[in-house]
Amino acid sequence: NLGYQISGSDIHENKATRRLQNLGCAISYKHSADQVVTAQAVVVSSAISDNNPELIKAHELNIPTVPRAEMLAEIMRFRFGIAVAGTHGKTTTT
Repeated sequence: NLGYQISGSDIHENKATRRLQNLGCAISYKHSADQVVTAQAVVVSSAISDNNPELIKAHELNIPTVPRAEMLAEIMRFRFGIAVAGTHGKTTTT
């Protein structure tokens, strides 16, 4: 995590949240405004509604909110990545 303290929230535990916890991220399984008060930025999935308490608190505290796609683009700026997209042939691509 390059020395950053990373936390997040989700409604349910899943493979991705367990992996993040194993990497040292603090994961909460509820959405609470208290979880963002010390954040320097909040990354927001497109699945998050405008009435999410964490998003509302981030806006109240003027904490920058960043769409997940933009954060992924920023992270990948320092790496080399290849994406395979389309309707057919992705499974057989090596």
